[in-house]
Amino acid sequence: MGLKKRHVHTDPAACAVARLSSACQVLVTDLRSPRSPLCQAKMTIHQDAPCLDFMTVTWAPALDQCVAVSGFNGAVHIYDTQSWGPAATEAEPLFIHKGHRMSHDPDRDRDSVVVTTHVWHPWKPRTVLSAATNGSLHVWDWADQTAVHR
Repeated sequence: MGLKKRHVHTDPAACAVARLSSACQVLVTDLRSPRSPLCQAKMTIHQDAPCLDFMTVTWAPALDQCVAVSGFNGAVHIYDTQSWGPAATEAEPLFIHKGHRMSHDPDRDRDSVVVTTHVWHPWKPRTVLSAATNGSLHVWDWADQTAVHR
């Protein structure tokens, strides 16, 4: 679950919460009205992990509506929630970091690598740190692939 405060000086209850399900769905709600979603999306993420203990969703602290999702496989997926609506629709990621699969032991299967955690850099907007089951730790920047193709 990811928690995002809208403004530093507002009521602590005025927060958006992103909840991630094992079915690769993110539901964003306001703590003041948790029954009706602000927005939601279904992600098309290939699930390699038989155990879903590492599922993580986090808000970008320096980008208003971006979330990162990991824990299903060896990738971190970045999404922009601005295009999501109250009804569940399929969401395309802005970027997918697949680097953990590339830093694997050649004797092990690439599909067995799972991202265990990720965190946004507090003030560099497009910098994410992530770790995986193969012992790799990555610090990486990303580019909005949808903006590149416009």
